[in-house]
Amino acid sequence: MAGEVTANTMRVVIQAVREVSGRQFEPLLRASGMTRFLHELPPDDFSPAADGEELVRLFQTVYAMLGESCARLFHRNCGVRFAEGTLQNQWGHDTLAHAPQIPAPERLGWFVHELADMAGRAYSRQIVAEDSTAWYMTAEVCHTCLGITGAAAPLCASAEEMYRILGDRMVGRHIRVIEVECAAMGASHCKFAFYK
Repeated sequence: MAGEVTANTMRVVIQAVREVSGRQFEPLLRASGMTRFLHELPPDDFSPAADGEELVRLFQTVYAMLGESCARLFHRNCGVRFAEGTLQNQWGHDTLAHAPQIPAPERLGWFVHELADMAGRAYSRQIVAEDSTAWYMTAEVCHTCLGITGAAAPLCASAEEMYRILGDRMVGRHIRVIEVECAAMGASHCKFAFYK
């Protein structure tokens, strides 16, 4: 169901959660069964570091402790930190270095495919599609939303914010990223539009 989560993904998640949650960092990790990350971060590689169910429990705990509106703000703040961490890991360095070699008109599509490939290796397979308005990336499993129902608005603000920041840097211009379908609201999957 939720699968395994790679070390580089968990490294970025743990760093972001620590910065955003402050005093609640330890209770959040304890409630999600991740106390092994309290004092030592996982390495920056694609080795397995956590069961996806732990990550799901982490985000369910955030939702239960903060409620929907504050959980969305928590995720948005984490998304900024996720992007910063991703830009500093090996995938971020390599992809950012390669971006200028891609012709500008092709760069958005290239970026969405690179992001989908990285996300697929890191935590969940992604499906990419395109129409005249946008590129779309749909998560097979969303760790943020799994087990959460009845949200009034899209909940995956961390992914939305992270994708926007990474896209701005790698595409070389401001891009608009919007979660257009959210599993926490009853959709079958979480789907993000990267507008052209």
